[in-house]
Amino acid sequence: MKRGYSSFDTPECNGYSTGNGECMMNELVFEVTQDADGGFVAECLTESIFTQADTWEELRRNVKEAVSAYFFDRTPPAAVRLHLVRDEVLA
Repeated sequence: MKRGYSSFDTPECNGYSTGNGECMMNELVFEVTQDADGGFVAECLTESIFTQADTWEELRRNVKEAVSAYFFDRTPPAAVRLHLVRDEVLA
């Protein structure tokens, strides 16, 4: 299974379907990092979706908008998870 987790409904879809035979993602996971300037960058682990913002609230809005645009002609995932990754070096 890919990083980020995407499950599907029929035997091929492993439990998640739109009901019309189309497989549907259950969840998208975005890895979020904070830039040195304080802004945030979000990268989806399973799809080619990227966005950035100056604040956490703006990032949430941008991720929702990016997911909506990416899935404009398909059923969007049931959930979107933002996973904040913090890299800290202890001397």
